[in-house]
Amino acid sequence: MVDDGGQMTVVIRTYEPRDAEAVWALHVEAQEELGFPYDIPERDGDLRRIPEVYLRTGSHFWVAETAGRPIATVAVRREDEEAAQIKRMRVTVSHRRQGLGRRLLETAETFCRENGYRRIILDTTDRQEA
Repeated sequence: MVDDGGQMTVVIRTYEPRDAEAVWALHVEAQEELGFPYDIPERDGDLRRIPEVYLRTGSHFWVAETAGRPIATVAVRREDEEAAQIKRMRVTVSHRRQGLGRRLLETAETFCRENGYRRIILDTTDRQEA
């Protein structure tokens, strides 16, 4: 699908079980780009259990797709009544620098506001420049 400006239309929607393989592939791409290992259960296990970890009250997981293909993700995980953490923000290399990260962050921030969070936690490593 192409919009009036000739750009591919990107839809941000709630994660569905059919997205599991594509979400994992985005994770692997990001980890390999940084030279990090992946599939470490204590660190990456949440991606194998997205419905249980993120699709519950106060948390959420979104997938951005174009032409039916997932190209990015972002999640919010409830920490406590006042705080949530933004997690698993990924944009595939071929779709970076097009404003998609900003749209994902806005989606997560809106969710946090609507759920009454007063604080949003975001952490990263110095190797994650993108």
